[in-house]
Amino acid sequence: MTKEIWKPVEGYEGYYEVSNMGQVRSLPRRMHNYNKPGKILKQQNNGHSYMTVGLHAPDKKDKHAYVHILVAKAFIPNPEGLEEVNHKDFNKGNNAVENLEWVTRRQNLLHFRQSARSKRIEAGRVKKIQHKAYQRVIDHKKEIIDAYSQGLSIKEVAKKTGLGRDFVSIVLTMFDLV
Repeated sequence: MTKEIWKPVEGYEGYYEVSNMGQVRSLPRRMHNYNKPGKILKQQNNGHSYMTVGLHAPDKKDKHAYVHILVAKAFIPNPEGLEEVNHKDFNKGNNAVENLEWVTRRQNLLHFRQSARSKRIEAGRVKKIQHKAYQRVIDHKKEIIDAYSQGLSIKEVAKKTGLGRDFVSIVLTMFDLV
């Protein structure tokens, strides 16, 4: 079992620390006229499954920080200056250092395309496109069949309806009229 190691949060040294297991804690400090104890911060889902924490310090600007980026900056060297942090197991809630790596934007996108979530999104897009195409056929079916039944050629039907010849031909073929 891995031992939890804590390091200062970059830019908030003396106020916050981040662990190799993906936790963030505030450090005990003097606030106005009382001592504020340190504690593990509650992480919030930002609506896209990334975990964030609020960082506040008297001489710093308040900000919401992504936990995976805090962990990577503290524990993973980035000599090439790569700009993004990737979750190796596709789980954005798993911010343990072993699950993170610095990558380029392109590498991160390629990794995402391998995920089950990406495949669900793509299947949804295909289904939506198929539905639109089917709806277009339904919307123009009667108009195309009526014009073709009057003896017009596919080219003439296309011109009359303002639809493409290929589309008219496909609709007629679908209903075994050509």
